[in-house]
Amino acid sequence: MPDIEYHSGEITRPCPKNIQLRQEGKFNPEMQTAMYRGAFASYLMEYLHGANEWDDDAVAAAGVLAIQKITDDIEKEGRELSDTVENSREDIHSEVLWCIIEYARRLGPMFKQCKFIGCELPCRVTVSVTPTGKRRPKKINFASHTDLLFRDPLNVFGQGKNRLCLWDFKFTKDSPTWDYLTRQPQLLLYFVCGLEGSFLLDDMWIEFNEAPALAWCHLPHLKPFKRRTTCTDDDGVTTEYVKGNARPLKNVVRWCNYRIDRLDDIKFELCQRPLMYEAGFYPMIPDAIGCHLCESREWCPRFDLSHLEGDSP
Repeated sequence: MPDIEYHSGEITRPCPKNIQLRQEGKFNPEMQTAMYRGAFASYLMEYLHGANEWDDDAVAAAGVLAIQKITDDIEKEGRELSDTVENSREDIHSEVLWCIIEYARRLGPMFKQCKFIGCELPCRVTVSVTPTGKRRPKKINFASHTDLLFRDPLNVFGQGKNRLCLWDFKFTKDSPTWDYLTRQPQLLLYFVCGLEGSFLLDDMWIEFNEAPALAWCHLPHLKPFKRRTTCTDDDGVTTEYVKGNARPLKNVVRWCNYRIDRLDDIKFELCQRPLMYEAGFYPMIPDAIGCHLCESREWCPRFDLSHLEGDSP
């Protein structure tokens, strides 16, 4: 494979200028809340799924290991915690652990019937695409890590007997709409990896050559409803839920079965950003909130206004 690989983050981050600055090493290594929360949840899942034990003691033990792991990683990578994270670590741990306890209670018995393959598995695929206006195809390399890969021999998740399943854990504030999931680049990349790419298992690159059943696992929806809500339950029955009721699992595990007959279109769209980068285009796409949170904002071009009263300098 060629040397250059595009990670999934480089096709999902909203601002290409951020991608360019990160490629140049121009970013603040300080770990913000979202990154810390996501890393803690990811390590918890890795330990729990690896052990395949789901009682409260197993979750507590995994929590201790996850905290130690993330602490070691911060030191190894030379990162620092932001003041916000430093002052709220216990709250972050409590919030995530509460959701993981619910995950274990509701999904653990189902995973007991599945075959665990791995967590945080590297994956890669090479896609050949003919750029618009060109005659010769170009090869683009992609790489990522999968949060969870498993087989479902008994079809307990309803996606087919012995189906290869790939889940991506998310702890974002906003839940995804169907219009977003049907176009989500990271999940589309995993789809192509399952069909044409390979996964690193026990130091060997393994090809599955099959379409995985993909799911966006929205961990915050393991929290109960905050108010009276009417929606369909997991059986499709319209149900009224009250404050404190658990949400249907279909609101937590959002299945995304992409169509194999759209594979060429998917690969074409995945390659658009890398082709743009290789042509030297990294347009700035400012965002009202994102710019303030961006780890590369110190190096990003700015066209200063006078500070308004009340603004932070």
